[in-house]
Amino acid sequence: MTRFTPAKFFPFLLLFIFCATVLAGPTLHEDTIYVSDATSDLNSADVEKTADGKPSEGVDYTEDNANLQQLVDTPEPSANVKGLLYNPGDACTMITSPTNIPKSLMNQRIALIKQNSSCSIYDQINAVQNDGVIGAVYYGDGTTPTTPTSSKPSIKIPVFKINKEKGDNLMNKLNEFAATEGSTKMVRVIMLPSSGSFGGGWQIAIIVIGAILAASFLVSGEYI
Repeated sequence: MTRFTPAKFFPFLLLFIFCATVLAGPTLHEDTIYVSDATSDLNSADVEKTADGKPSEGVDYTEDNANLQQLVDTPEPSANVKGLLYNPGDACTMITSPTNIPKSLMNQRIALIKQNSSCSIYDQINAVQNDGVIGAVYYGDGTTPTTPTSSKPSIKIPVFKINKEKGDNLMNKLNEFAATEGSTKMVRVIMLPSSGSFGGGWQIAIIVIGAILAASFLVSGEYI
């Protein structure tokens, strides 16, 4: 029997990483930035610093820690969708326009929607979509089921669902920043697509490498 050495374990580790990467779901990255009327590019905005003076790395929400999922029948982000998170109100009877977002960044908004029993979540998303947002994140109210309706509108923006706890935390942060007079703090989020969508060249490269590794295992016979 062939001895199983650390050197022989390494290809299995690469194969495991390959599988984990391919099967990874979508991610929502959140951080706090400082925005002014002169801000026109979210990439160059100052990031909130930690206690030791270093820029905060932010928070990643995934299926594991926030039950993050892409809403059924909505498009996956074609790339990393980056924008300012804001509260659009109930999005059933009316849309609340943000007063703290500069005009130059109004086309880079991502709505945070709390599900409302007065209308379908798809109607809420359609309302903010018509208001010009580039994406949406929603969370349930704990009682209303999320089910497609026969009158479901066409959704053309990416939509992520997050659990109620994380959704409430984000909404509280938005309300806190909005209520603080003179505050320039805003929540920036990035909607990252699932790596399992095979939409980019690097995913294809990983698949090819994984296939080569698997084939080498079978041909060598050393791991059988």
